[in-house]
Formats: sequence, C-alpha cells, structure tokens
Amino acid sequence: MPSTYNDPDIAAPDLTVRDYRPDRYRIDVTRQAADEITACEQHLQTLADAYGTDSDRYRSALASWHRHLAGLFSTSRGAETSVQRDGPLSLYVTASSGFVYGVIFHGEQRRCTAPGCPAVADDDPQHPTAVIWRPAPTAASVLDHEHQPSYPAGAPQPGIWSAHS
Repeated sequence: MPSTYNDPDIAAPDLTVRDYRPDRYRIDVTRQAADEITACEQHLQTLADAYGTDSDRYRSALASWHRHLAGLFSTSRGAETSVQRDGPLSLYVTASSGFVYGVIFHGEQRRCTAPGCPAVADDDPQHPTAVIWRPAPTAASVLDHEHQPSYPAGAPQPGIWSAHS
C-alpha cells in the first residue's frame, strides 16, 4: 500500500513559511569605510585592467569581495550593522547580535616562478617598478638568475578578501 495518494476531495493545506527577519535593517557606514569600499571597487577595476576580466586573479578577487559586501546586508546577525575602516582594503564589522568580524584583503606575495627558486619579492618604495628579491622565510638563499615574477612590478597586487572573527 502506498504511503501517500492523491485525494481530489481534500484541499491542499496552506503552508506559509514565517519570515523571522526584521522588517527594517540598518547599516551604519562611516565615511572612512565608504571611502575604503570605493577603494576596494577601484582595486577590482585595476585588476581587471591589468589582468583582464577573464583572468583567475580578477575573478577570485571579485567573487570574494562581492560575497563579503553582500554579506553586509544579511539580516541573520540582527537588525543593525556598523561598518568601519580597518586598514587598506579592509573593513571592521559589528552586528547587533554581538558578532564582530573583519573583511580583510590578503594580497598575493610576488614570487619567482622559476623552478627551484625560493625567492619572494618586495617592492622598492623609491622605485615603483623595481623589485627587491629576498629568500622566502623557509629558504636560506636566493638562486642567482634572472627572476621571473609571478606578477609584474608596478602591477596591482592580486589577492582575495576573507572574513575573520
């Protein structure tokens, strides 16, 4: 015998799902946070210009930033959220539920892509297109060769945003 069957004489129940989210949601964004949000969007545009909109670098940065930006509108953490600047390309978020977190940009370290070379790069602040090569923290020395950077000097730094509580 089947566990269910259709009976045209019985009306289907009207099952309404209750929405527990607040009717109004307030986001308080400081002027500095608004400027930083704009800077993040500008950084995405420079990544698109430098690497192309089809590049993995641009797409992963775009997806990570917009996921966290959309998360600011989540009412699951209460009816109010406060957003402040937390450094370059980063935000500090406090929700009325007591949940506090940061949306932080993690830039990709420029590395030498030559096989076996453990070198990492630092930008020379005096010369924006110059690179200073040094050993990676786990390496003792840098190979003596023409280094092949993972992204060009003077190009925008690729990376992703992540949330930390």
